[in-house]
Order: sequence, then structure tokens, then C-alpha cells
Amino acid sequence: MSVKTPNLAGQRILIVEDEVLLAHDVCASVAEAGATVTGPFHKLEDAYDAATDARFEAAILDVDIAGKLVFPVADLLEAKGIPFVFHTARPESQTLRTRYTETPICGKPAALDWLLRLLSEALPRPTVAPSKD
Repeated sequence: MSVKTPNLAGQRILIVEDEVLLAHDVCASVAEAGATVTGPFHKLEDAYDAATDARFEAAILDVDIAGKLVFPVADLLEAKGIPFVFHTARPESQTLRTRYTETPICGKPAALDWLLRLLSEALPRPTVAPSKD
């Protein structure tokens, strides 16, 4: 069963992924869904600097970035109220399940349309102004 790729038009998405080919594929998929990509960032320090700027609506975070855990970036995003999805080869990690209880986790390998679906669901829904009837 195939998952329909969501429309991410108008969204700006931060991508943190240290595997170059996977980062390319994730960025291409996010762009094809209509979003503007920030990144990919392959180093934790660069990702943290980008997250500090916070000119995006959501993020996709690999957990292990060149041997360093992405948690400082995740904590910063959480403090700013910016939703994110973990994209990791360690989806069973107890730290993820207990420290980030509300954060979607997409295990690797996964179909990229599934990753985008989780990202889309993490984004806040636009509010609709009441009609003036």
C-alpha cells in the first residue's frame, strides 16, 4: 500500500542528516513536496547554528550526526515550539521514547513518502477564521 505524498507548499524545513546520499534523497523529496529546504546539515554544530536562526516551520533530524547525538538541536527546537521528526536507524531507542514522547519517529530505512507524511502531521494546522455570515 502506497502512502500519498503530502503537499508541503509554503513550508520551510530544516534537514539534519550526515549520510550524504540519504540527505540528498530527503532534501529532494521535501522539495518535490513543495517545501523550501534548509540544509542538509552534516555536522551537529552547523545544525545547531541553523536551528538557532529558526527560519523554518519544522525539521527532520537524524539522531546520530557523525557520532554525535542530535539532542541539543532537538531540545532547542522543542523550546522554540518548532515541530520535528526523528529519522533514525535506532527507532527503539529508550531515550527517544522517554525524552521526546510526543515526537514522531521514522525508522530507517523507510519510504520517504512515509517520512513526509509524519512531518506533515507534525506541522501545526492553520486556523480558519470564522465566517462573517
